[in-house]
Amino acid sequence: MHIQPTNHLSNVSQTQMTSGHVKTEATEGIRTPVDQLDFSVEAQMMMNQTSGDFRADRVADIRMQIASGRYETTEKIDYAVERLLDQFA
Repeated sequence: MHIQPTNHLSNVSQTQMTSGHVKTEATEGIRTPVDQLDFSVEAQMMMNQTSGDFRADRVADIRMQIASGRYETTEKIDYAVERLLDQFA
């Protein structure tokens, strides 16, 4: 299985999130923790790459199969389990 990078993340270079703490007089001198996510240069380059083998028609077909409940078949599940077990053999 090969996972392609998603295009909607291509412009992401840094994300900062803060917790929703409200400053009050009691917490005025306390710093609010800040979560930060930095992407390496290599990760940014991977996100900017486009794949020439992306087939929108195939993706749309699979999405319709999943939505209708026709995608997961016994054969596909058996094949996936066999591939998973091969990793441990």
